[in-house]
Amino acid sequence: MEKTKLLIAHHRHERYREYLKSREPGLDIDSFDIRELIPFETHNAEILIGWKLTKGLFERLPRLRWISAAAAGVDMILEGIPQSRRSEVVVTKAIATMPDFMAEYVLTFVLYHMRRLHEIEKQRRLRTWRYVMSNLASRHALGVIGYGPIGARIAELAKSIGMTVYAAKRTPSICPHCDRLFTGNGWRKMLPLCDFLVIAVPLTSRTDRMIGARELVSMKGNAVLINISRGQIVDEAALVDALRSETIGGAVLDVFRKEPLPETHPFWEMDNVVITPHCAGPSEEVAICEEFLENYRRWQKGEPLERVADFESGY
Repeated sequence: MEKTKLLIAHHRHERYREYLKSREPGLDIDSFDIRELIPFETHNAEILIGWKLTKGLFERLPRLRWISAAAAGVDMILEGIPQSRRSEVVVTKAIATMPDFMAEYVLTFVLYHMRRLHEIEKQRRLRTWRYVMSNLASRHALGVIGYGPIGARIAELAKSIGMTVYAAKRTPSICPHCDRLFTGNGWRKMLPLCDFLVIAVPLTSRTDRMIGARELVSMKGNAVLINISRGQIVDEAALVDALRSETIGGAVLDVFRKEPLPETHPFWEMDNVVITPHCAGPSEEVAICEEFLENYRRWQKGEPLERVADFESGY
């Protein structure tokens, strides 16, 4: 029986390759480091696993029929597929353990601000002993823009510690962990209600710079913006201005328009900004591979794949 040709294009490609080889003998697997030059002129892979399409990669895969993303966001894959070939290729997203990781990240920094740990750490550095009054998360409201699997898990954890939870998404749906759902263009009405605003939407043409000066000025003066999605969703210049002028209270940023964040960026010097190196939702190889294998079995049977991305919506 002929094996299915799989190509893995990832900076941790060896881990994916070795795990899949041990679990699925029906795959003929090649792999390479996506950060390096493409090591072939053409490749006969039918399936690709990766988190982005580097320039020229898609054109060298004439037999490609399925791209299994190794990430929840697929913007860097969809943009690399020409309009003329989109009907030939299905793109699927990875969810795996990311909702749990990202929800715990958000909860960590909600409590970080509620317990004023940044002030306590500053006192430690200065060897200062002064009582710090903290607050209860249950007295605060958290809003999530983007209520997919990740946003839903964030809402669930926030609700579990007694927070008021608001959510915004494009279409109406049942949101069991939300006190109120804002749909369509109504999401801006949510902003003045939130003490914490979490960005969990995918990057598309509609969400690029959706949080700008207009949106920031409508937020509470002590509100904290938490971005775990894509840096392009927030207008960074407007956010710098809002933080400097104390239009909002602070920001927790895991993603940036340019990564790594340049050493000269103003965010580094701001006491009211927490910077993390795009680590809120780790892509765990084993969990992503297991999701892939579930879909691969459907692929073999000719069944519809799960978590299929939509070219029109961008996610």
